Amino acid sequence: MRVVKVLAWLMGAVLLTAASVVAAPQQDQRPYCAGVFQSYALQLRCVHSENAARDRLYRRTGSFNSTVDLETWNYCGGIYDSWSLMERCIASEEIAKRRLGR
Repeated sequence: MRVVKVLAWLMGAVLLTAASVVAAPQQDQRPYCAGVFQSYALQLRCVHSENAARDRLYRRTGSFNSTVDLETWNYCGGIYDSWSLMERCIASEEIAKRRLGR
């Protein structure tokens, strides 16, 4: 019984840590785009632009020399449900940090 409690506690800690580290919009943006746009053509355009924004962000973070710090990623990913809005958020945060000299 004690082992089960310890394992349950560890699983909870791992899940909470993973959720805080990978704050980001959903991979499948079709539900988001369908909720924002009623027209199928606009939904299709939205999905393509969201996928392009996601790919641009992943290219920036996928290398060893990531240009996006984890704090900014989590902040923007926790606020927005859209990859394009998250991309804009990260860009504005980076501009603000440069202006402040950080």
